[in-house]
Amino acid sequence: MTEDHLCLEDPKSLLYGIEEADGDTVVVVEGPTGVWRLGPGTVATLGIGWHPAQANRLRKYKRRFLIYDPELKAQSRAKELAEYLAMFPGCTEVLSGFDTDPGDFTDQMVSEIIKEIGL
Repeated sequence: MTEDHLCLEDPKSLLYGIEEADGDTVVVVEGPTGVWRLGPGTVATLGIGWHPAQANRLRKYKRRFLIYDPELKAQSRAKELAEYLAMFPGCTEVLSGFDTDPGDFTDQMVSEIIKEIGL
């Protein structure tokens, strides 16, 4: 394949797992392990350094729940993403207070979160 025919998507616009998030609710985590743990309807920004192109892809969801790692920097970036998403129709909420990253949630924690948000 020549360069003329090479078509790659900008990685900064990717949301890991978006093909499995087809409802009106989405859970946003940092990494793939969080997506694997929480299941369909969960997407990852692939780190705390989210990009506006990713946020713009999230705006189509009526309900957006952000669950970033418990570290202060990660929580700060989740709040910044929520503030950015606030300009779009729908509801965005940062879920915090967890002791571990979403990829390490217990089965019980996952069940409670899914039940609570109606995913």
